[in-house]
Amino acid sequence: MTEETNEQVQPVQQPVQEETTTIYASTNAVPFAAMLIPKKWALIGNVYPMTTIKPDPSLKSPKMDWNTMKWFENDTAQNGIDMEDLKQEVKTLKNKDQESNTKMDQLLQLSVKTNQALGQLLINKKEPTVATSAEVKGGIK
Repeated sequence: MTEETNEQVQPVQQPVQEETTTIYASTNAVPFAAMLIPKKWALIGNVYPMTTIKPDPSLKSPKMDWNTMKWFENDTAQNGIDMEDLKQEVKTLKNKDQESNTKMDQLLQLSVKTNQALGQLLINKKEPTVATSAEVKGGIK
C-alpha cells in the first residue's frame, strides 16, 4: 500500500521590488557620494546633505555648494588645469581685442581721410550762379 500525500507545494513569494532613484550626498568630510534609495523617499527634496540634483559628468571630484545649490569642481589638480586654460583663453581674448582695436584705428583713419577728400571736393566745386532778370535782359542784345 502506498500512502498518498496531499501536500501542496506553496509557491515562494518574491519580495516586491520598489522603484528606486539615485540621490547624492555632499559634505566637507564626504564631498560626493551616490546612493540608490526608494523613489518615494526622494520626494523629501534637497535637504542637506542629500540632493537629487545630478552633478555635471565633466566634474572629476564634484562637491555641492549648498548656498547656490550647484555642483563645483573640488579637485585641486583639476582646478589648476582649469586655471591654466582660463589664462590661455584670457591671453587669446586680449590678442583678439588688440587686433580689433588696430583694425578700428585703421578704419577711423580711413574715414578721416575720406571726409577730408570729400571736404576738399566741396570747396573746389564752383557754386552755380543764378542770373538776375536784369543780367538776362542785358545779356540778350
